[in-house]
Amino acid sequence: MATFCTDGALHSPMLAFAPMLDEGDLSAHQHVEFLKATLELYGRDLGSITFVVGDNCSVNQAMARELDVPLVGCASHRLNLAVRKWMERHEHVLDRIHAIMLRARTVKNRAALRALTHLAPRLRNDTRWSSSYEMVHRFFEIKDALAMVPDLRSIFPCPGEVDQMGVLRNSLDIIQSFTLAFQRNDLKLNESRALMDVLCDKFPSMSHHLGMEAEIVKNPLFESAVVRVLDGHIGDLTDEERISLRRFEVATVTGSTDIDTGSSECLAMDILRVKRAKVAAHVVMGYEDLRCVLPTSNIVERMFSKAKLVFAPLRQRMTPESLEITMFLGANRAYWNVTTVEEARRST
Repeated sequence: MATFCTDGALHSPMLAFAPMLDEGDLSAHQHVEFLKATLELYGRDLGSITFVVGDNCSVNQAMARELDVPLVGCASHRLNLAVRKWMERHEHVLDRIHAIMLRARTVKNRAALRALTHLAPRLRNDTRWSSSYEMVHRFFEIKDALAMVPDLRSIFPCPGEVDQMGVLRNSLDIIQSFTLAFQRNDLKLNESRALMDVLCDKFPSMSHHLGMEAEIVKNPLFESAVVRVLDGHIGDLTDEERISLRRFEVATVTGSTDIDTGSSECLAMDILRVKRAKVAAHVVMGYEDLRCVLPTSNIVERMFSKAKLVFAPLRQRMTPESLEITMFLGANRAYWNVTTVEEARRST
């Protein structure tokens, strides 16, 4: 996926959806070669890449170093790591709820619970923290029904423990609201930074992953510079931050064009005109539309989810080429229409 801004609009077209022809060791260099081959299809080279957005894994970091571009760590990935670390101190509460839900899923208890509510118990998994949130949320939805099941009374928490679980639920509700905010398609890097700052204030332990100077942030100068520009504080940029944005600089000549020095019939007036034009016109250094520097790689995650729906069990014999064409046309629907299809048909 590529991201860029033209005419004030943000574009995120898919460039390719294909496996590597030679998988090899799937190293960073091999990924860079794949990017190079893909860009050549569009008449571009690796110089067109000015930044990389993705998880802070070792391969992405190595790719960014080889491309000599900054890596923007996915904010959603950082939030997931921060929440998992924060939840470690609440593990005993989560384990207690999980034990209740697990026993409630037995055949007899499910039958007794079904007579009281249509909602089923939910368990958490180790993949994503959101399953813990869903489990806690479901516990409070069916709490009264669970308390009425005879086999669960011996392990059901006392009122004080329920209050403690309620505090955890309130915190998880706050975190979930921020998680959904990070999923927005129109989220900008400065807005993402503001969200993370608020989370760090409410949950100080999350600063380990969400702080501006967190160890997981590989290019803090670049990210802080983009945030300042998007906030309209270009004048507050430090020299180091300006250097990090050198690839995005746009020079604009400003000044008055109405310079009246009288008649131009004599040399003196011509000299005055040239001198005043030089003084009036000056170069202002600005930057490209940095909304293209996305704070998350969620658009790629969504694309993989869509691919899973397309590559359904009844389509297991679909070739990689057919899958790529289907995904490519679907992702780039805004860039073609019936006329484009007709032109392509006539040219073949």
